[in-house]
Amino acid sequence: MLPKRDYYEDSTRSRKNWPQIDEKHASLVNVVVEEIKAMRQLVRASRQLIAEMAGFNKYLEKLHKLPRLSKQLERYEENIETFQVRKMLKEARRILDKGNYTFPRSVRECHIYNVKKALHIQEALDNFLSENGLD
Repeated sequence: MLPKRDYYEDSTRSRKNWPQIDEKHASLVNVVVEEIKAMRQLVRASRQLIAEMAGFNKYLEKLHKLPRLSKQLERYEENIETFQVRKMLKEARRILDKGNYTFPRSVRECHIYNVKKALHIQEALDNFLSENGLD
């Protein structure tokens, strides 16, 4: 019977320098999120999209080894509710720029029926209207 082989004893595989990887990719998250928000077409800044654009999507399963990157992703990742607010506010700005003030005054008119999301979005829309003197 052959002895068990220790795979790491004579392996040529190099070990990853996780702190260096963490530092390198954590600094990219802010830049990528700004690029996403500046895009002409609105897209949600999801964890997967940020990782793909920054080039570290292969490390998403190893976030427990990358604490700084994980914190940055949690900070900048956009949930669906926040994205919907941003989407409505962009549409409201577009309509105001055109000079047409007849945009939806409630989220029901925009076909958003989830109550929690609707309340948050309605509050953001009301704030936008009051800031622009359209109460």
